[in-house]
Amino acid sequence: MLDYIQHLDRTQLVIGSSITAVAVLGATQLILGGSGKQKLLEQRKQLQSVEVGRGKNGEGAARRSVQHPELVEFFDPKIKTIHDLWNIAASEFGTRPCLGTRKKVGEKVGDYEFQTYAEVVKRRDHFASGLLNLGHKTDEPVGLYAINRPEWVIADAACSAIRSPSIALYDTLGRAAVEYIVKHAEIKTVVCAAKQFQNMVGVAQNCPGLKTLIVMDPLPADQVEQATKLGVKVLQMKDVEADGAQNPKPHIVPNPMDIYTIMYTSGTTGDPKGVILTHQNIIAEIAGIRLHEDNLFSADDVHISYLPLAHSFERSCLFVLASYGARIGFYQGNIVELFNDIATLRPTFLIGAPRVWSRLYDKMMLTINAGSALRKKLFEWGFASKKKALENGGKAHLWDKILFSKTKARLGGRVRFILSGSAPLDPKLGEFLKICFCCPVLEGYGLTENAAGAVVTHLDETQLAHVGAPLACTEIKLVDVPEMGYSSKNSPPTGEVMLRGYNVFKGYFKAPDLTKEALEADGWFHSGDIGRWNPNGTLSIIDRKKNIFKLAQGEYVAVEYLEGVYIRSKYALQVWVYGNSFKPTLLAFVVPDPDTSIPWAKENGVEPTIPALSTNDKFKKLVFDDLTKVAQEAKLHGFEFIKSIKLIAEPFSVDNDLMTPTFKLRRPNLQKRFQKEIDEMYAQQGF
Repeated sequence: MLDYIQHLDRTQLVIGSSITAVAVLGATQLILGGSGKQKLLEQRKQLQSVEVGRGKNGEGAARRSVQHPELVEFFDPKIKTIHDLWNIAASEFGTRPCLGTRKKVGEKVGDYEFQTYAEVVKRRDHFASGLLNLGHKTDEPVGLYAINRPEWVIADAACSAIRSPSIALYDTLGRAAVEYIVKHAEIKTVVCAAKQFQNMVGVAQNCPGLKTLIVMDPLPADQVEQATKLGVKVLQMKDVEADGAQNPKPHIVPNPMDIYTIMYTSGTTGDPKGVILTHQNIIAEIAGIRLHEDNLFSADDVHISYLPLAHSFERSCLFVLASYGARIGFYQGNIVELFNDIATLRPTFLIGAPRVWSRLYDKMMLTINAGSALRKKLFEWGFASKKKALENGGKAHLWDKILFSKTKARLGGRVRFILSGSAPLDPKLGEFLKICFCCPVLEGYGLTENAAGAVVTHLDETQLAHVGAPLACTEIKLVDVPEMGYSSKNSPPTGEVMLRGYNVFKGYFKAPDLTKEALEADGWFHSGDIGRWNPNGTLSIIDRKKNIFKLAQGEYVAVEYLEGVYIRSKYALQVWVYGNSFKPTLLAFVVPDPDTSIPWAKENGVEPTIPALSTNDKFKKLVFDDLTKVAQEAKLHGFEFIKSIKLIAEPFSVDNDLMTPTFKLRRPNLQKRFQKEIDEMYAQQGF
């Protein structure tokens, strides 16, 4: 595995010489006296990032955090790898609760029970020894295939203890994608849950290099027999741990530049790309988050882990919490029961994507609208009053006490802040969350290629139309995209977002051409996103370089942005916007939202099912009119208005291959699936 890294151009493995590295921050940056700290906070309100050097022709100057203008590599000189992180956690927080799951009593689930940090690291040691006893070799990757659970984290930590890269397989991946990754990464051993075992048996039929399946749960004998007939060894994870406890082996300690993980991104087109992330990348990301805000996280925090650990967003969050000795509780695995898990665990913060917050908004508004007229009026009055108070810099304790304390209680009552990432957050939705759940709403931006986070807003931020300032481990510049009208010379400056820092990846696995295309020789990474620097030094993501095309009349269209607007329709669960350079208008394929569509059907004498509604002309017009209203409210240009829609009964999903595991639309697959309908819709318009 490491042989591949050595074949990459060395300039892609190190940060360019223009970046100043600091092993340990000066005391003035880490510890500020009362007046000094207050001065820095006041300065941050005025300007949150500073320019470093000068921009070249066609690009702006790089910008860094105003608090930490020298890029940081780590937050503690004793912690330079994930292996170090777990060792220190066991030493300093050994008796503290670490990983928790809900106890099952028959068919019912009870409270959370936790393993301590010392217990987790002990199991890590046993499993790492067990892998070596099986003949597993250093640098050989290990596949992880399950939902978020303690065994996933323990297996991942064990890989770091023997210098083996872990490769996460999304629990929702289809067999073809899993098969591709197993072959591409030459995975011999996969640690999986019983739910994914049968899929792995199917994969083994076409992957002769797969030799061992280590299962987290008990299995029926007939399933084990299926695998053994294919020459695959099947073991229980508990037995591998027991063997490691009986026959311990010394750790094979990784170096910061060793591969921690190869994280395959589920592209919307083509095969997944393997993002190479080193221990240095992850530790730098942790350092950037820890130094961004003094009290963003602490040892007292409780986290509900439900976003996939196969994604860098959740994984980086987990490591940040482990660095503080905080609690991490896992959801049951059923997203329908997520808010039940939240009410039981009572987390102190929540992270999620806009689609999660949008569903929460829809359900709350459904409850409010279903109540009495007086109750609805009270909510509207309280919402408007609190909004005005917050806009004027005041507080709304009275409304929080009599009205919004009840909505806050739905999230367990202890949530200090909400952090949104993965996609742009509608400012109106952010405002709704802030008012109803009585806490700050933070937004961040980043990619798998930079270990999740590049910029994040602050707790005291009052504006929601940006994603914050650079983390202490990252610098950012904007590069001109003249064909789209974006330029670093604009006022304010705009352009493609480029990232560089200790958290930026080292290349795509076995894909030198893709690496060369995305990663400059001096370490700058092309994100493909279009950003804008705001006067206060924060960044806004305003467009996407990819998924941009011209309509026949020559106007550029950013379909991802438009989908983010049209999904605001109360009748839309999912929206796919389609257009091409040979047609002058846009189409939309809309999956109706059952929460709002079914009640309408009952009131209007229509069969209360989504398939029936999808063919009902009256409902189709209702949805079309609402989409038009949303477009008007968002002040879209005329060419960005949808001219024809098709209602789709079956949601876009991973199972039908119309979405990636990270819930991005597979546009080529959608077009192939609905080409007939596309042709008919354009024909009806006379094109």
